[in-house]
Amino acid sequence: MGLDMSKEFSPISTKFRTRNAEFRIFTIPHLAFGTWRSVFVIVLFSLFCGYPKKIPPPVEVIAPGSGETIKSNNVHFQWKRGDFLQFHLQVALDSKFKDIAFEDTAIIDTVCNLFLAQSQYYYRLRGKSEDGQWGGWSETKMITVEVITLIGEVKLVGYPNSIEIVEIEKRPERYVLVASGQAGLEVIDLSEIRNPKKVQGYRDNINSLWGVKVSEDGDYGYLAYGKKELEIVELSLPETILVVGANEYSVAYGYDLEVDEERDKVYCAAREQFITFDISNPENPYDLKKENFPSVRGICREVGGKKKDGDYLYLACEQLGIYVYQITDSFPIKVGYFDTPNNARDVWVKDTLLFVADGRSLTIISVATKTAPFLLYSLPIKGYAQKVFGESNYLFLACGEGGLYVYDISSLPPRIIARLGVPYARCVSYKDGFILLGDRDRGLLIYELKE
Repeated sequence: MGLDMSKEFSPISTKFRTRNAEFRIFTIPHLAFGTWRSVFVIVLFSLFCGYPKKIPPPVEVIAPGSGETIKSNNVHFQWKRGDFLQFHLQVALDSKFKDIAFEDTAIIDTVCNLFLAQSQYYYRLRGKSEDGQWGGWSETKMITVEVITLIGEVKLVGYPNSIEIVEIEKRPERYVLVASGQAGLEVIDLSEIRNPKKVQGYRDNINSLWGVKVSEDGDYGYLAYGKKELEIVELSLPETILVVGANEYSVAYGYDLEVDEERDKVYCAAREQFITFDISNPENPYDLKKENFPSVRGICREVGGKKKDGDYLYLACEQLGIYVYQITDSFPIKVGYFDTPNNARDVWVKDTLLFVADGRSLTIISVATKTAPFLLYSLPIKGYAQKVFGESNYLFLACGEGGLYVYDISSLPPRIIARLGVPYARCVSYKDGFILLGDRDRGLLIYELKE
């Protein structure tokens, strides 16, 4: 029987490494007592020791500087090339780098541009040399991204539920109407944006005010006033607010509304009912149709421009999700439905996208086909989503104890511009670079957003 020497005497290599050296130990088969056995005797066949590798110096950072405040979400990091082939960048929300916001271990260039939400950050760099050795970390630097600044604050009597901005044609005044629960309607003069002043208010001492909208000319206010589902007031700001008419029904409870002046209609999310009102005579508004629901909390109107049959309504129905209605000259007709992942409390629409304040998430739904909405994103949040509002490429989500989320929605998925910590964010609006936030404890907060 022939002997296959190539198999019996083929050395087997085992590698050992330390920080600066490498060892190899080889084993070969051994013949004992005249018979071949599969026993390996460790023989030191060869020992290779790598020379100690020099640890490279830290990377020399150019920008941003430590302690720098950056008035943009777009942050530019830059450093010197040195003798490195690649770089490792860490950006964290804490100085011990446990809460990592961004990390990349294979950066080839000497620059990195990041989109960072408003916050305080810590960052550091290290480089890898030609022989594959990582250098030590650079000095940790702290930076602050700040795009939103608090510029004004007004203490309110009640809890803010809704905010409406009123601009009077050919007059410089600008007012904010706040639906403040049991305190009724509170009016703030914003003519001097950095020095807001409370000018007057209105309440009926019986109900709780949840929603407010204003006619295009600023002459009338429409109130979702609890058991008084719809109340219409004449606005002669800042002097007087006069009650014109109301409609009250013992079953429903007005939460939110949309005004359709072209058709002389008001559409009301009234908890147990969705109600269409005729307001052709403001002194005597009456209901055209009532549709029963377990809960209707929020409402938003999509205007189709010149095409009247392109107008739609979206209802936030809490545990039932969202409903889509097509507006007609008589009353809205239900055409679509989608059960959101959580608890739909408010809605806002932009083009074919529906943004839902959906309990523990911001839910984004495609409504390109009204009869068949479908889910695009469900983005987790801190707190509990109460109200959602948008303007242009900005979206604002009031999340109770989770504060206010501000998103860039110019592309999907949305990017967080900032998260503002407040005791309890209840509602929000936006106009011309200014955010108006209704907080349970602090009242009306005014922020400037650097665009």
